Amino acid sequence: MYVANINKEIPKQVRYDKFSDAFLLKDKKDLVKQQIIAICKEINAPVPVVLAIARIESNFNTKSVDKGGSCVGIYQMKNGFGGCVGDDRYDLEKTTKALWKAHQIYKNRWLKEVGTWNDFYYYGIHQKGFAGFVEIYKNRHNLCPACVVLSLFYSLTFGVYVNFLSI
Repeated sequence: MYVANINKEIPKQVRYDKFSDAFLLKDKKDLVKQQIIAICKEINAPVPVVLAIARIESNFNTKSVDKGGSCVGIYQMKNGFGGCVGDDRYDLEKTTKALWKAHQIYKNRWLKEVGTWNDFYYYGIHQKGFAGFVEIYKNRHNLCPACVVLSLFYSLTFGVYVNFLSI
């Protein structure tokens, strides 16, 4: 068993694995997650939501490109989304701030047009666009597959089942 000296600072490249009771080198995803968490705290963004979007859109790959090539980066952003353009969409700090800026605008617009808000709407808006998600929301009682998918997404991501149809 590996025992760490708790008086020494643990290097940032190392993480503790409770299952093996050892300190292991972090992989790139761990480092990206740490950076996202730090940026979210700086801009007061909900860490679980931003991490979930990064995980689903690119599996924490900052260099990700969709098949069509129009959406790139960790959050698979189109050119201009949140004011982020060109190669800036590969920059983790710029894209996280742009994502949050855009989602704040969407949230304020949603509150004016619909009136209620839940943080799990962020991904629906990110995925379907504002108008597309409003349409899903308005027709949610028709048991649309998108509502079921959104409910499953949140249960897998946050460990809590959210019945999107009851909201």
